[in-house]
Amino acid sequence: MVFLNNCLIIIGQVDSIKPKLRDLNFMLKKATFDKVFWEMASMPEYTPVGTSIISSNVNSYTLTAKDLNSNYITKYKTNFNSLFSGLTIFGTDQTASFIYSKNAKSPINFCLNGDTALTVLLSSVYIENVYNTTKLSARQRATKVLTSYLIPQLKVFSNNFTQSEIKYFGFSAVYGSKDFIDDSSKPKAELVSIVVPQILIKKYASGSITEDDLVAGSEIWLSDRDVITDIKKVKITLE
Repeated sequence: MVFLNNCLIIIGQVDSIKPKLRDLNFMLKKATFDKVFWEMASMPEYTPVGTSIISSNVNSYTLTAKDLNSNYITKYKTNFNSLFSGLTIFGTDQTASFIYSKNAKSPINFCLNGDTALTVLLSSVYIENVYNTTKLSARQRATKVLTSYLIPQLKVFSNNFTQSEIKYFGFSAVYGSKDFIDDSSKPKAELVSIVVPQILIKKYASGSITEDDLVAGSEIWLSDRDVITDIKKVKITLE
């Protein structure tokens, strides 16, 4: 009996140290480094890349990486390739663009929202636009990005992940802001992230709820121009 109890204790200890996905908050914090990359977009190593490059990286990444994130990417590789082919309105050329450290290889981040809810955060979305700080507040600038770029693309996710164990899906995007009155002002990067329950995305895609309903049921974070890696959860109300 003592032997059995010892075995159960050992099994429990092994189970407790099994590899586990990072939590969502960690991934959001990590995403703030994309602000640095946005401000270095003119440098060759940080040039924004299109969806064809992302798909190619996903295909090669799944052959070499051995962590839990790559295991999930491999599992849903076909879904992601289809997803990236459908992302059409990021960037001025009307195609999706992403900016991140080339060491990262992929902007796909599987993580946990809470202890168990499988979540996908598609980070590093590159928005070339620079918004006027004298006319729009930080939350108004974030709202522009959400409604113009990110929220419409949630329907693409719904179309490509009809049957999956993913409970939440989100985007994290970087964009610019500056004082257009001050000639010496230079653009500085900002970041907004939105994470939405998959069930709400399906309802939004089918037209059974409004954009306002979707935003009200989502989690939104903002990292504005006055901070570097700080990020805070905010409430956005559409006007």
